Amino acid sequence: MIFELMLFNTPVFFLFFLIVICLFYSFKTEYRKFILLISSYLFYSFWDFRFLILILISTQVDYFVGSKIYKSKNKRIKKIYLITSIITNIGILGFFKYYNFFIDSFSILMGYSSTPYTLNIILPVGISFYTFQTLSYTIDIYQNKCNPAKSWVDFSNFVAFFPQLVAGPIERARYLLPQIEKCEKATRNQIFSAFYLLFLGYVKKVLISDNIAPTIDIYFENFIELSSIYLLSGLMLFSIQIYFDFSGYSDIARGLAKLMGIDLMVNFKQPYFSSSPSEFWKRWHISLSTWLRDYVYIPIGGNRRSFIRTLYNLMITMLLGGLWHGASWNFILWGGIHGFYLILDKIFIQMEIFQSISSKLKKTKIIIFYFLILFTWIPFRTTDIASSILFFEKIIFWTGGIDIGELLFLFFIYSLLISIDYPAFKLNDDLFLRKFPNWFSGVIISLGIFGIIFSMVTQSSSARPFIYFQF
Repeated sequence: MIFELMLFNTPVFFLFFLIVICLFYSFKTEYRKFILLISSYLFYSFWDFRFLILILISTQVDYFVGSKIYKSKNKRIKKIYLITSIITNIGILGFFKYYNFFIDSFSILMGYSSTPYTLNIILPVGISFYTFQTLSYTIDIYQNKCNPAKSWVDFSNFVAFFPQLVAGPIERARYLLPQIEKCEKATRNQIFSAFYLLFLGYVKKVLISDNIAPTIDIYFENFIELSSIYLLSGLMLFSIQIYFDFSGYSDIARGLAKLMGIDLMVNFKQPYFSSSPSEFWKRWHISLSTWLRDYVYIPIGGNRRSFIRTLYNLMITMLLGGLWHGASWNFILWGGIHGFYLILDKIFIQMEIFQSISSKLKKTKIIIFYFLILFTWIPFRTTDIASSILFFEKIIFWTGGIDIGELLFLFFIYSLLISIDYPAFKLNDDLFLRKFPNWFSGVIISLGIFGIIFSMVTQSSSARPFIYFQF
């Protein structure tokens, strides 16, 4: 398929980016913006040129609406423009991503054996990400948190900036727009950080995530026949795959952006070192969790009302977060489990006895919570609710005894996960290698580069897409 040509882990993308970066540094600031915009639209058109129409509609509507909201003195008129933006963006997203899901669900609810009303709809890549990004722009202008873009080109680059277009991070206008408007060359520190992030991202994606993916596929495709310990192994491997695949993309996106003088937000901070649900969502997919907090949780009341209402708001927010990931009851269940965890967390925080015990068991809590997170990955990875329930039952009601070799493999998986992230967690710096002696950093980077090249050569000719591209 043509979209495979423009994956970050393909030679075609390397060539594309090399041309872009050469052109970017060959012209002055005012021309760089046009180069960036043309490059972003060209990058997006490789997936499907028809998708450009949708991103242009969102861009034009929100650029116009943002300007009108900022200039209007009438609060009622401001609100009308804001509602226009919300209806347009959510309408486009809802039709392309959720139309068939709701039609099918309604048909099942009504007892229909089939429905003639479903459509053959192609999901535009990245639509969930750029829709939330453009929505935050108009909402922030309405709430006087940012000013509108200085030009249509600047705003278009904000929406379509290709390193983060298809899978985030979901940026805020008040942080990204000023950088795009300046469009300055990268500093020496940015260039150093960029190459380190690119190295780290490709190690995560190509060397680790893609290499364990075939094994994970086997586990999940044959889970009915496998014993419980093998399912637990598959689940732990998937926890590594999804984390390194997505955080690897974020690292690569940040690295590419830094080479063009733009800093994107950190999207992951060693999430499997979390000791509670609330801490996990401060470390996992941070751009989405903060978006849901600012534009869903707080607007519906947050924690400003009764304790029961706070718990309700948490659940609603996480259910919507699950639905954002995909038009499937599996993702709604995934969001619901996280909502349930957050509710329990809130309840336990109110208990003084739990607080006193909790402060003494930090490391134990990290391990326990990791295994609680494992259960959330069941509906995320399985294909339907029935499979999720069966998978869950096979682990809870343990079958097949314990295979010592597989048990040792479980310890190896967890040790691998912890050891890779531990330095960054301990030093509170995702660019932790720069704090080690130069010779040590050089050896690690050299081994990593060799591993990346070896994996690219030995893997199949068709590169694996990043998992979050489907959202």
